[in-house]
Amino acid sequence: MNTYAVWFKRVVWFGILANFTYAILAFVIPNQLVAWLQLGSLDSTVWLFNYSVLLVLLSCFYIPAADDPEGYIVNSWLLVAARIIPATTFFAGVFTAFMPKGFITLGIGDLSIGIIEGILLTLTLKKSACQKQEYQNLTTTTPKPLDLLKMSQAEIDELYKQGSVGKIPNGESKGIAIIAAGTILAKILALLSKLFFWDGKFFVREEKFFLNILPPFGIRAFKGEIYKGDGRFCKGEAIILDYSQTSFIFQKVKEEMREIAPGFYLAQVYLGEKRVSNFTLEFSTSE
Repeated sequence: MNTYAVWFKRVVWFGILANFTYAILAFVIPNQLVAWLQLGSLDSTVWLFNYSVLLVLLSCFYIPAADDPEGYIVNSWLLVAARIIPATTFFAGVFTAFMPKGFITLGIGDLSIGIIEGILLTLTLKKSACQKQEYQNLTTTTPKPLDLLKMSQAEIDELYKQGSVGKIPNGESKGIAIIAAGTILAKILALLSKLFFWDGKFFVREEKFFLNILPPFGIRAFKGEIYKGDGRFCKGEAIILDYSQTSFIFQKVKEEMREIAPGFYLAQVYLGEKRVSNFTLEFSTSE
């Protein structure tokens, strides 16, 4: 796990909680809040209420970046800008005597969070770029996860057949659902899945089980068993992902996967006897 990314997420969540706290106080004790922060006289609370509502809505757009800063890179940079730009307007407003001096406090808070987020995001992306380069050096002839969305089902099948069983993975992975392979819908469905339904899997190799990772908060749910066995799709062994004994909802679902590059797995998904889709799993490290 990228340490800088972990700290970036923590700072973003801290900022979100700070925004929500401010909004709640603005609705519950507006006069006391304004007096405490020295934001000037408060003849009407309408502006404060509107500002608080906008602050909450803005914070909601921070959540995807708080979950996956590299996957939502635009959100990540915008939330940094959304901290630094208002801070500069607060400073300018106080300097020109347009705003009460209390806005300096808000400006310092936003600027501090924004600078820290900016530094951590820069380090996150820099480290990630190095890791990706190392990965590419190992797999120069192997398609990357997003490349599979451009492939036909036949090409994906051939890639799977060339894969090896390897060892059962361990830890957290990022996943991409491949539905309607080879069509224009593949990328759209993959994006919708990643945003709202499924973002990967978390494996516990020693205890032989896995959990699915659900967006946008990374909730781990829908447990399944994992083991090696004969694959259904083609001859030879595969890593089997089995829900039959662990999940009532998905008990008819069975998945099998093979490693097609270091830390990169391609899987087949069956509902009963029928194959319905594929997916990929990518692990940042190979254990």
